[in-house]
Amino acid sequence: MSGITGKSGKLGAALALIASLLAFSSAAQATPVTFTASGTSSSGQPVSASVTFSVSGSNLIVVLTNTSTKDTAYQNPDLLEGVFFSIKGTPLTLTPVSASLTSGSSFVGTATHSLGSEWDYRFSSTGFSNGSFSTTDKYGIGAAGFSGIYSKGNFASPGQNVGGLDYGLVGNDWNAATATTGTKNQEPFVKNSITFVFSGVPAGFNPLTSIFGIIFAYGTAPDFTIAAPEPASLGFFGIGLLAFFAFAWTRKKVASRALKQI
Repeated sequence: MSGITGKSGKLGAALALIASLLAFSSAAQATPVTFTASGTSSSGQPVSASVTFSVSGSNLIVVLTNTSTKDTAYQNPDLLEGVFFSIKGTPLTLTPVSASLTSGSSFVGTATHSLGSEWDYRFSSTGFSNGSFSTTDKYGIGAAGFSGIYSKGNFASPGQNVGGLDYGLVGNDWNAATATTGTKNQEPFVKNSITFVFSGVPAGFNPLTSIFGIIFAYGTAPDFTIAAPEPASLGFFGIGLLAFFAFAWTRKKVASRALKQI
């Protein structure tokens, strides 16, 4: 009886190891990732931004946020008007589904069109260039024309021609009393954050290990850009992955010996 109990325990340990490996693999397949960056715009103002990529079913969720807290005199180069990014491996065929205010965000001024009709998504297999700006990133979302890179909003229909600063992002530090008149005249803006939804994500897609090359673009040319560094979470993920599989390899050897004894 004790022999059967011992064998059952060893078999249980082996099955538990397999289950833990499968669980870890499943969790790792859809890990959200956030990129952040900050700098001084071409107008001399401090700016900062973040973008978070996550997966829900077959949808890619992109949350773009103007995290600026110290801009006291918003000018054209201080408005966050787009983000560029790259995806490892075979290019994805992403389809814009929606663009909406993220919880806690609001319009500055009166919005006469839907948010989705004022933001444009583009894919280019060769990257983007307009003479004064270029990037090897193949994916981009923008509310300004960027001198021909973007043309018409496609997250909602009918799409509106994009070109000016309107519907771009300002931070929670927005103050109409200190913003320049030329900037205020281009309202409405979005204060804080916008959530974009795309369909077309394949099974097993992991934002944490697949998305890179983030560039935040400001103004209409764009007038100013910031490249985001690799998030610290990716490094921690790699270390954790190595540690996990080192542990799993040791457990596997023990489980294999246990199975041979059953």
